[in-house]
Amino acid sequence: MAQTQTSVPYVTAILLNCGAGGPVRLFSGVHGNQRPLRHEPCAGQSGKEFKITSIYFKRHACQRGLHATLDAVMDLKERLNLTPEMVRSLDIRTSSFVFRLSNPEPKTPVGAQASAQFTSAVTIKYGRMDSEELVLKSSDDPEIRELVGKITVTKDESVQQYLAENPIHFCAARVVLETTEGQVHERWAPVPLGDVETPFGWDMLRTKYMHLIAETPCEQTADRRFELIRGLEKETSIDSLFTL
Repeated sequence: MAQTQTSVPYVTAILLNCGAGGPVRLFSGVHGNQRPLRHEPCAGQSGKEFKITSIYFKRHACQRGLHATLDAVMDLKERLNLTPEMVRSLDIRTSSFVFRLSNPEPKTPVGAQASAQFTSAVTIKYGRMDSEELVLKSSDDPEIRELVGKITVTKDESVQQYLAENPIHFCAARVVLETTEGQVHERWAPVPLGDVETPFGWDMLRTKYMHLIAETPCEQTADRRFELIRGLEKETSIDSLFTL
């Protein structure tokens, strides 16, 4: 049987041509990306419910448990026009789940992406934590290291109790900032943006999409591809995604 343009080998070839990497069984494995594309019917909902509607989008290029914290840090950054020089201290008050990600001296890029202090420092300086390139760029940055020294992670009983009552909100954190002028600002973030409960708007989805497609062979048709995706439920075929 001839391969269609939307077959797994064809899609894999397109992704490889764009520089994508990953596990050998990315599509066909037990947890492969092909699985969410198949509906898993529930009683009385055959063909109507699709698992892909319950996925989350990652705003930050780091360990998922840190996303609510970074949302809070980013909010402070945007609202206060926060710079590293303005920070006297930043305390991430959270549960034991996120506390395990306290690591002020990560030794590897992967370790940095799982460090509450490092990722928060990068977010304060750049207003984002969205790429491996930014992680590598920040690893030897003396300003980032100085900022990391001002950031603490604390187990908070109130957050621990909140997690016990809301076990799916495992990212929950309260971020408390003290500025060099002595002002104290607090942000509570129980659920990260991009979750099913706090979905991305189309503007944020577009920003993420354009970032991911940049410098690939598909970049020249990025606008048309995004609009196609935006109205995908109206399409009878997804062939055009791979032929634009």
